[in-house]
Amino acid sequence: MAICDLRLAATGLVVVLALGGCSGEQNVPSAAPVSPSVATPTVSSTPTPSPATAQERAAVDAVLAYIRVVDKLGIDPTSDIDELNTVATGDALAQMQYILLNYRKDGWHQVGEQVPTFVSSTPGSTASEWTISMCVDVSAVDVLDADGNSVKNPDSEPRLLVDYDTVESAAAGQGYVQRDKAVDSC
Repeated sequence: MAICDLRLAATGLVVVLALGGCSGEQNVPSAAPVSPSVATPTVSSTPTPSPATAQERAAVDAVLAYIRVVDKLGIDPTSDIDELNTVATGDALAQMQYILLNYRKDGWHQVGEQVPTFVSSTPGSTASEWTISMCVDVSAVDVLDADGNSVKNPDSEPRLLVDYDTVESAAAGQGYVQRDKAVDSC
């Protein structure tokens, strides 16, 4: 599989979702290009659900921490990529490390931040596992190459429904994202 295809296979990083510079068909939708100073979040008239239990809230907090760290590492190519270890494990950790290292090698970086909104949650097979669904607005995010040119697909979706599988580590006393997958637009 080509590097471009592997970058598109992972979905946790909005930079991946915003990609458009690779040739060929793309399986992961991305955000339309906008100037970060012009983007305005969409306000919904539908009440936003919220987590009901402490375990559910902890899983949502783990996802929010993951998104913040991924944004930080995408925006600042000099930041320590090992910070991913504090919020991710398993497939999510391996994919984001691979993607970010390749972005840095190619001189790419992210501008703008993802705006996640909690949609729903599903308990896993144990009390420490949850799948958290978030609508992630990437309309104010762009990915720039080393020359400052956008590499995103202009026809991509501005909001994506992403499922994050989380697990709480009793030893660490915190939750981690272990897998993320864009499942639809929202």
